[in-house]
Amino acid sequence: MALLNLERLHSGYGKMEVLHGIDLEVRKGEIVAIIGPNGAGKSTVSNSIVGMADVFSGRITFDGFDITGMPTHKIVGLGIGYTPQLNNVFQSLSVRENLELGLFNLNDDVEGRIKRVLELFPEIRDKAGRPARVLSGGERQMLAVARAIISEPKLLILDEPTAALSPKAAQSLVKKILEIREMGLTI
Repeated sequence: MALLNLERLHSGYGKMEVLHGIDLEVRKGEIVAIIGPNGAGKSTVSNSIVGMADVFSGRITFDGFDITGMPTHKIVGLGIGYTPQLNNVFQSLSVRENLELGLFNLNDDVEGRIKRVLELFPEIRDKAGRPARVLSGGERQMLAVARAIISEPKLLILDEPTAALSPKAAQSLVKKILEIREMGLTI
């Protein structure tokens, strides 16, 4: 059984339809990538899954639940972590405060969860008290991914995680993504 399934998905923004009958299946433990040129609808697929685009028809199921048209906070509560391509950290908040926002609906083992993600991303550990605006592009992406996984979701959606990163930072982030998958997360 698929963890995530999109069936004949038509979605977009307002009255503008961007996706025209998309089918997609993601099984537990997989890493699935959607590849295409700018404007092809890659971000709209992600936004549709997490409730940030308008679904005109079709169906989205996650872990056996129909999440089509469900509010974003409920989708996240079911176990989907999401990292948007742009503006994915709160610049004026500290690294730690950004991580705490990933725990908005959880109050168990907060310190343990923060410790675990900072161990996974030592590049940002020593900057936990500093504002996110002082981080490099690669460090900001690591913070965004750390915040998305701190609630221990079943599925992690990353919208172009290496966009605008240096080759070295992109390679480092890809290694982290593979480590996260080895921990059992579907991406």
